[in-house]
Amino acid sequence: MQFIIFFDGDCGLCNNIVQWILKNDKKKLFFFSSLNSNFAKDFIFSRIDKHLVPDSIVFYKEDKIYFEYEAVLEILSLMYPWLNRLKKILKISPLILIGNFFYRIIAKYRKKIFKPKCMLVQGSIYENRFLY
Repeated sequence: MQFIIFFDGDCGLCNNIVQWILKNDKKKLFFFSSLNSNFAKDFIFSRIDKHLVPDSIVFYKEDKIYFEYEAVLEILSLMYPWLNRLKKILKISPLILIGNFFYRIIAKYRKKIFKPKCMLVQGSIYENRFLY
């Protein structure tokens, strides 16, 4: 397993983002798992306290777990390596606080704005990229 994106399977925004990443992940770097899955519960909760896990996005990379804004930065910098230089600037402490602030606002209202939709994975070309 290279990199794992854990997402809220009941969230329309999260599902849209997963579909976008699947289509744009040319190197097939990422695996995906719903935060509700047995795999996610076993994998994440064996590494950190379950009360620390947000209900929106968790990213596992090289034995480190990232949440929220930092997770987004890590994912995008892997998809677009030219962002690595920018990522170093965006991970400065005050910017992380600002990034997490805006991330949490979006996360708070995402289920009201984006209706959940079923993501058909089984039988698709992406089936082997999901961990249950």
